[in-house]
Amino acid sequence: MMSLFNFSIIAAVDAYECKNVPCDSFNEFAQFMTEQAEKREFPGKGGPLWLPCSFTWDAQTSTFHPVNALAKPTCLFGMDFDDDGNTWTNVQAALDELDCDYFIHTTMSYVPGSKDKARAVIPLTTPINDNDQNKLLFDAVQNMWSGKLKLDAACSNIARKFYIPATNTQTGHKCVHRHVNNRGAYDPTGIIAQASRQRAKAILAARMKQSANAKRAHGKIVKSHGSPYWNGLTDQNLFSPLGKCRKLADEISTQASKGAYAAKFACTLVKATNGRFPNGVDDQILEKALADVLHGSTHNNFAQLIRDARRVVR
Repeated sequence: MMSLFNFSIIAAVDAYECKNVPCDSFNEFAQFMTEQAEKREFPGKGGPLWLPCSFTWDAQTSTFHPVNALAKPTCLFGMDFDDDGNTWTNVQAALDELDCDYFIHTTMSYVPGSKDKARAVIPLTTPINDNDQNKLLFDAVQNMWSGKLKLDAACSNIARKFYIPATNTQTGHKCVHRHVNNRGAYDPTGIIAQASRQRAKAILAARMKQSANAKRAHGKIVKSHGSPYWNGLTDQNLFSPLGKCRKLADEISTQASKGAYAAKFACTLVKATNGRFPNGVDDQILEKALADVLHGSTHNNFAQLIRDARRVVR
């Protein structure tokens, strides 16, 4: 059975292939990071990086290619604290509030007392299955810490590359690190569910706004959950489908006869609305627009005119 604490190492930030590293527990992972933090030295940013997941074999490239789509489920969640407003003390206090194990270390940008740049990793009770879930958890944690800490938004994907901890020989600042254990893993199910509900509400609100904007500008009906949320037949606004069809019918009527050629006029109207309204226009709306323009005509079976026009116009 595959361990959910497996991770990957890549030689450089622009390297194409990574190496999967087997790991049986978070303690084993934290021990590896501790050893690197204590012995590695590097002159500034650069060198090998690690990723908080392993990857499936990419048959097209014959490599373990480190992209989000190929990431395997993982119980490692990495966070980057790169904002100038964060402090080493505040970051640790926030992690302690989670009441779970964690490993934290300073990054190559760390300047004691000035730039407390740090990176932390926590174990999860439930695996992150894909990049979308990783982003959900990132958003949930950021919302939970809103006003206290700011996470680096560039590090919200599941296949994020993090530099392996090391002392920066260029600045002379030693890597500071801490491993907290014996608390257990963090259960993310509650805050992920909450973040998922918030996202669903935001998507619905965006769709309703899009529909309202489209209705106002183009007379289109944008459907949400399978049905339109407004009724074009009762909307007298000039920008509704009915209002725009009436206007279109008026424009066409200057070029087509209202009497003996009513059938041709109906075909012209149907063809014009097919091109103007990508989502289509209901027959009743077309009939009403046709009736408004052809009210003086001897033809009064506008429904039949529209049905006949539909058969002719494709």
